Amino acid sequence: MSVESLEGDKTAIIYKKTGIGKKDQGQSGRVLQTNVKTNIVQKRASYVSAFFCCVIIYLLLLCKVNAVNVKKILVAGARKGLDTTWQLAKIIVPVYFAVTILKHTPVMPAFAAAFKPVLGLAGLPGEAALSLVLGVFINIYSGIGALLPLIHTVPLVPKQITIISTMLVICHSIPLESAVSQKTGVPFWQVTLLRIVVACITGIILNLVI
Repeated sequence: MSVESLEGDKTAIIYKKTGIGKKDQGQSGRVLQTNVKTNIVQKRASYVSAFFCCVIIYLLLLCKVNAVNVKKILVAGARKGLDTTWQLAKIIVPVYFAVTILKHTPVMPAFAAAFKPVLGLAGLPGEAALSLVLGVFINIYSGIGALLPLIHTVPLVPKQITIISTMLVICHSIPLESAVSQKTGVPFWQVTLLRIVVACITGIILNLVI
């Protein structure tokens, strides 16, 4: 028996004991359902936390058995993590602020209006073109940086964020990656056109199926 069905039985018992009629079950039912969902989320979160704690303990024991210097590994990992964070931040943060400023200028509405007919096929607003263009011509991180300020201001729903992210994964860093592909014998314009077409078709399909 699932957790949801058990919680549903508890809700029915509460109604029976308190004498709540069917007419009064509307508001109280919504409150109880919210509490039930919260309890389910909390239980699942505790299971996940317990799992990761077990994994960490196992790794620590494994390091101790193999005489691995845990402190040295943690310090090296922290340094690499901070370095990676800095490399990403120096791309994403400036783009984020630039797009935020651009939203309050006449440039953004004109830019969005130009791309709205095309992106509309994928269920995207015209403003999403800024994220896609930056991702295609610079790199995927600049595309993410441009996407972040648009999430709450356009706003973008989870479906649209999924479509944009998928298109960025398929078609990003075109100048660099197409040049690398050319060195392997694949024509520059052929691989560029293929990635752009596949990204557009994938966006249209996701808009229809999600």
